[in-house]
Amino acid sequence: MKRSRRAAARLLNDADENTAGDNITNDTEADDNGQPTTTTDPADVKLTKLTIAELQERCRQTLLHETRSTSAAYLQWKIRQAEKGRVRIGPVQRRTAEGEFKVLPLRMRPRPHKT
Repeated sequence: MKRSRRAAARLLNDADENTAGDNITNDTEADDNGQPTTTTDPADVKLTKLTIAELQERCRQTLLHETRSTSAAYLQWKIRQAEKGRVRIGPVQRRTAEGEFKVLPLRMRPRPHKT
């Protein structure tokens, strides 16, 4: 299974390298003194260049819910999938029972042997 994770990470890195020139945009603006300043939009930075904390923050902004994952490859994949519209975006909704309900006991017995 380690081999498949490495292969997935390699694929993610290759995809980032192929679009490296397209992802980073620098906007040149003038400050109050007339000096040009360069700003880099954090949303345009390559995902492979971000730290785990930055990836978690970007995931929080993109998916609109918290993540506890510390795997850079997973966070990069999840952000890309969300940007393509392939994963659910928004808070995680858990099923809850509405109203009053009764928990019934469930007993599982083995089938009798046919002889």
